[in-house]
Amino acid sequence: RDLLEPILSSPHIPSFDLFYTYLENEYNVREFEFLVKQINTLEKKGTFQDPLVAALAQFYKIISTKLPNLEIIALLEPLQTELKNITVSENDIRNRDSLLSMVIQESALKLAFSGEENIHEKVTQLFDESLALKEKIGDLQGIAINLGVRGGYNLYTRKDYRQAEKYLNQDLDLVEKMGDDGAR
Repeated sequence: RDLLEPILSSPHIPSFDLFYTYLENEYNVREFEFLVKQINTLEKKGTFQDPLVAALAQFYKIISTKLPNLEIIALLEPLQTELKNITVSENDIRNRDSLLSMVIQESALKLAFSGEENIHEKVTQLFDESLALKEKIGDLQGIAINLGVRGGYNLYTRKDYRQAEKYLNQDLDLVEKMGDDGAR
């Protein structure tokens, strides 16, 4: 963890990929308070010179908070707008689209399980938008996650077992096609 700042500052290491891997691992360990503290420390030191890396940090900071779902969605909306309007190099288009798809999918997920009424159309629109970006960049693991979350939403929230089965079967088919690569 002590090496993170100098590595992120190095012009020789792809900082987005490295920082994404770090944040995802920390997020999966569920040390949310530590993760937010780490991001805040790096922000104060001016570590995030790359706007895409700064947006990635902001995304993980938002989803690591213990706020109600609708408040998290409200925080994700400006980030989504920022990512749609950000100018990146040709080499960073895939990273931008990947992050944008994650932000949109997280919004769909939070809305889907918010307990709000009359949200299905909006949830579906958000899942579709995220899926289209994942398909555009060839993010097979992201596509599988999208299909699996949709299946869970239809199964547990909507009780639409036919749709749940459809999405979960598509998810399973894709995971089986990916084989061991899906775990990477």
